Amino acid sequence: KPPSIPRDMTLTESGPMSLMVYWNSPSSNGGEPLNDFIIEYDISPAFTTSDGLPMGSSTVSETNADTSIGLISTSFPMHDDQVLRKRLVLSDPEPVTQNVIGVGSEIRVEDQKMVVTAINEGGCGTVCLTMDSEYIGLKTSGMKVYLHSSVAEYSFEQNGLTPGISYYFRVAARSYTGLAGPFTFWGYPGTPLSLAPLSVPAGVSGAWVTPISETELRIDFEPPLNENSEGSNGAPVTGYFVEVSAPVKEVQTISITAKEGLLYSGGYRLYLGNEETRCISIGASAKTVELYLEELSNIDDVDVSLLDGTDNRVAYIISFDGDILSNGNQEELGFKQSDCSPISLTSYTHSIETVHDGVASFVPEVVSVKTSAEDFVSGHFEVSYDFEGEYTQLIVGESGPAHFRVKAGSTKVDTLGEDLTSFVVKGDRLKILDEIVDVA
Repeated sequence: KPPSIPRDMTLTESGPMSLMVYWNSPSSNGGEPLNDFIIEYDISPAFTTSDGLPMGSSTVSETNADTSIGLISTSFPMHDDQVLRKRLVLSDPEPVTQNVIGVGSEIRVEDQKMVVTAINEGGCGTVCLTMDSEYIGLKTSGMKVYLHSSVAEYSFEQNGLTPGISYYFRVAARSYTGLAGPFTFWGYPGTPLSLAPLSVPAGVSGAWVTPISETELRIDFEPPLNENSEGSNGAPVTGYFVEVSAPVKEVQTISITAKEGLLYSGGYRLYLGNEETRCISIGASAKTVELYLEELSNIDDVDVSLLDGTDNRVAYIISFDGDILSNGNQEELGFKQSDCSPISLTSYTHSIETVHDGVASFVPEVVSVKTSAEDFVSGHFEVSYDFEGEYTQLIVGESGPAHFRVKAGSTKVDTLGEDLTSFVVKGDRLKILDEIVDVA
């Protein structure tokens, strides 16, 4: 007798080219342990797109699809001792030693949610869990343990899907005797439901800014390259965001104030990071402070103005307006008086405050490519900017890496019987040997 239909199947997005399938075990295994599950997908609820068959099919073993994290070897649901009724003993210490289960973990056993409050309480063992509530199940051993965050008892991730295309999935269980039960689908027993993996569009392929007037700019740009037939990265581009950012100079103030008496002599240093200025005399001009700050290797330009120059207080406002180092948000300056002439008064205060943080202006990155040779050279080289993937990523089908056969001058490629409709779509760029081609 075959297993019954798997229960509670759902679909979720797991990536721009993948969907995650979840389901629970059949209510009946047909009298035999479950061996594996059959997962099929298609763009049609009839599952007949590929010459009357589903577009794709996978078989996953019951063990590999299982989302449980352990088994219970002993429990005491009917014991007279309430302490024992709260204890569950794992069959293997790995969930504890691998920190999958710890104090505070929320787990499910036989659909009962519990929280681990202690491990090895009273010396009961390193696989002995004390729960926050009594276990009230009927079975005393062999129960699977799931993290409470687990969506279902089983899961499978289908990769290699096309972003923006809606897919239908169905799952059937098969026993050790090879008998397969009926398929279930998302939405069962009602209308089948589908889900599409989605990805954000790539960046625009080029942009140009042209000044029109003192208050207007014209921005021209082109859409992302290598759009799929159904849109950019699977979904049509519905709009573009254009953001304009204006730089803001970092502004800080420094002040030295006498509590009693007058300020008339002495000096101090200002520092930024590990760099410090020469001694700055009390009453120094704004230009002198500016010069000393710009001598630091981590400051490329500042503008200093005098805020207050009375007999008992001196204060400056410092604007960081360099193109590179002093562009954007800056650390706050520091004040030190060591090894400078003592300030005339022992009773004074100093303060350094940030008026507002800086926002960096755009600084273009410049890349230089140079070649040299003692004689004439020929050929080509490839330049990639900000590329984070594998340039030579293989196309892997159901039977392994795809192989191609093509005649010289032909625009058609023989895939040697491999169905790549779920892996390659119009607009994809392929590299076959040393030749780059686009799928038309």
